[in-house]
Order: sequence, then structure tokens, then C-alpha cells
Amino acid sequence: MTSDLVRQSDCDMANTIKLTEIGRYTTGIFNQGAAEISAYDPTSKRLFVVNAQAATINLSVDGATDTISYNSGNGSDTVNQFLTGIGGDILSFSGIAAIDVVQSGSNTLFLVGDGIAGNGNFGKGALLITLANSSFTSADISTNIDPTNIPVFQFS
Repeated sequence: MTSDLVRQSDCDMANTIKLTEIGRYTTGIFNQGAAEISAYDPTSKRLFVVNAQAATINLSVDGATDTISYNSGNGSDTVNQFLTGIGGDILSFSGIAAIDVVQSGSNTLFLVGDGIAGNGNFGKGALLITLANSSFTSADISTNIDPTNIPVFQFS
């Protein structure tokens, strides 16, 4: 009989990994979604975390600038901890010509727009993305939108 088990005393302890918990967050909710670490950047030592069930993107709160590249979607994407203003996070849109920006409570909704001011179609396009608990205004375009492709923005 053979065994795949190895006694700890038989291991080369110099080549083992040591993990140290640096933080923890408990929601008290079980079996209703989970955070997934989708990427790790060793240079900045940052984790990029999503919750696939809730379709949310959680940005870091370390003060570093995060860039979200967006080219399509089904309106279920929600971004948490988006920081506006100088030094804040960046939205990059590709293939989207016009966006209507609507404030809904504490959230900002980005909807497909037609780029025509003052018509009855404002805010009726498909939802692209939601910035949770974040206000986005026309003043934020110059600091929080990637300058290589700026759609036409209309604000409520």
C-alpha cells in the first residue's frame, strides 16, 4: 500500500510558503455570492476583486488610481468605491458614442445616449454601468474619463 501523505518532518521547510492575514471582512451572509480575486499586480501589490453573482467590481481604497475599461455590457455592472476628482479613478469607454448620466439616490447611472441635448430620449437608453455611492458630474469628465476616447455626455 502506498500513501501520498507526507509527514511534516519529511518536508523541506525552507521552501514552504508563509501566509499572514492582513485583513478580513465578514458580511454575515452565507451562500449568497463571494469575492473573487481576478488579478494581482505584484508591482503595486494590489488585488482586483469582483463578485460575479452580484456583478460588482470592487476598487481598492488605498488611494491609488484604478482604471475601468468599458466597451459593452448588460447593465448589471456596479462599481464600488469609485473616487472622482483629481487623482481619482478613471473610466475608459470604447465604442460608445454618447452617454446619459443620471443621479439616482446616492448612485450614478451611465446609460446609452443619443448625444442630442434637450430631446425626450434622455435617460431612456440601456443601462451600461452604475457607480455605487458616487456622484459623477460634468466637472469629473476632465479628471475621471480617459482622454483617448471621450463619448458625448449629457447630464440630468
